[in-house]
Amino acid sequence: MENVIVRQLRNNEEKFVSDIAKSVFMDSVAPYCKSYGVSKFLDYVRPEKIKERFSNNHIVFVAENKITRRIIGMIEVKNFSHISMFFVEKPYQDKHVGRKLIFNFISYCRKNVCEVKRLTADVPPNSVKKYEKMGFWKAGKQTEQNGIRFTPMVLVII
Repeated sequence: MENVIVRQLRNNEEKFVSDIAKSVFMDSVAPYCKSYGVSKFLDYVRPEKIKERFSNNHIVFVAENKITRRIIGMIEVKNFSHISMFFVEKPYQDKHVGRKLIFNFISYCRKNVCEVKRLTADVPPNSVKKYEKMGFWKAGKQTEQNGIRFTPMVLVII
């Protein structure tokens, strides 16, 4: 999608990221979770928690619509190796926004931080096929932890 730019999260944008994560999670992921898993996730995405993680080995990139200047997607990565959150607003899904977020993150790492060899993610049941289309493969069987169902997946980066 050419009308989208990817950049790092700026200070005081945590609420926008939180809102996207909550909205997409409640619509697409929550149906696969137990109620305590939903509560745990909603606590995890509070803006102040995002800000706190941002200063503790987490990095957040956002996808922004060039025309409206609105944040439409986000990826949060822990220790430059594990996707802890990855959400794109529904109207922008299946338009390569997620792919752009992932590959811009990898490019950033290669230029600034480290050589990323692999990227892992705990993927909800309804997103496994989308991750596979981006080159991820299943690294284990579907499981449940803290009331949230997921399949561990990995992207090997050459």
